[in-house]
Amino acid sequence: MTDLSTPAAPESACAAFAEELKRLRNERGLAQSELARRLNIKPPYLCAVERLHRPAPGGGFIERMCIALELDEQEACALRNAATGARAGWKQMLHMRKAKVKPKFLANPTTVEVVVNGVRFVVPSLPETPQNSIQIVYTLNPC
Repeated sequence: MTDLSTPAAPESACAAFAEELKRLRNERGLAQSELARRLNIKPPYLCAVERLHRPAPGGGFIERMCIALELDEQEACALRNAATGARAGWKQMLHMRKAKVKPKFLANPTTVEVVVNGVRFVVPSLPETPQNSIQIVYTLNPC
């Protein structure tokens, strides 16, 4: 069982932008290489942005994307908002990585509680399993 005490993870904001960009590109029948050509960038950069390996581009670049994708005002506004949220999420993820926060382990006979950056995970412990043999993996990047 998992109890998340913080609302939205920063990864979700980054993923929302990547999904919106892919959706808009696919709706227009554009391959990454074609959109990259229209933006005068190399395709691997666009691929890295869509796969969350690079942060969302800045405002000027987003405006170029809106033009290249021929977005109407509502779609452009949605892409701008998603990019703004993704940049904030990316900064938060970098901050969390730099902090190198080590989890605090708290245990009672029936559960193990792990707190990482204010996010609390409650894991039922297995009978006769020593606490130091439990491995919990916390991933910041969904890729």
